[in-house]
Amino acid sequence: MKVRNWSKFQHFKNKSSMVWFKVYGRDILSDPDWHDLNSDQKATLFELWCLASERNGELPELRKICFRLHKSPEFIEGMIKALNAWFESGSVNSIYNENKGYAREDRIGENMKEEKKKREDMREKDSIGLV
Repeated sequence: MKVRNWSKFQHFKNKSSMVWFKVYGRDILSDPDWHDLNSDQKATLFELWCLASERNGELPELRKICFRLHKSPEFIEGMIKALNAWFESGSVNSIYNENKGYAREDRIGENMKEEKKKREDMREKDSIGLV
């Protein structure tokens, strides 16, 4: 998902080293769409801009957004739907289409499942007197 008009607000060529982004206060305060947002939507939109600044205006997938903003998927999904006009058309679904898992998390999840299965097997054997 890409922030609408991102390049308009940036003047650096090397975006990968950018640790800040421009916000034109007059443009924002003169935008009726901005004033239609509630406080939570404004705060979340600004946080999403902060995330997008790390990837040249692109947002990461939903799981990473939730992790970085310390918000639930339901909250972020609701906000993204409410803030749809602030993103390029057709890009909102892209946060759902990317890979949802991380290799390390998958390994940890598999290990936890294996450990749980072993404990269950041990309890079952213990309950029937095989241990």
